[in-house]
Amino acid sequence: MIGAMDGLNVDMQDDINQIQELLAQAYEYERTKSKKRRMSDGYFARKLGISSTNLSHYLGGTRKPSYQTALQLSQHPAIGAKIFEVLGFDAPLIQKNMDPQLLLIVENWNLLPADAKQDVFNAVKEQLNGRASRHNGGDPG
Repeated sequence: MIGAMDGLNVDMQDDINQIQELLAQAYEYERTKSKKRRMSDGYFARKLGISSTNLSHYLGGTRKPSYQTALQLSQHPAIGAKIFEVLGFDAPLIQKNMDPQLLLIVENWNLLPADAKQDVFNAVKEQLNGRASRHNGGDPG
């Protein structure tokens, strides 16, 4: 029984380490984006959309995020759906059944500059318009 508990503790510590690593990546992302050398925990927590108390728990390894908090954290471009894997939660259905190439775009959308976002949008719109024209018997171009 003690051996099983040790295995559980190792798994829990591994989860905590991975959560802390994701938060460190998000911190570095926000620090670089804001050009600050340091950020307060309160400021960083607001950027993540969580309370500073919860952030302290996660950084200190005393608590793991709930599913609802994981949903909030997954909105951050440096965290994304990885948080669900770390916590052992099912990713939201939209992410779970998404084509891997589209998931890559969705998870990294906030990292793209505005002109790249517009290029992606225009390319998709062009493809959809072409399909609609061909489907309706019209000339696509």
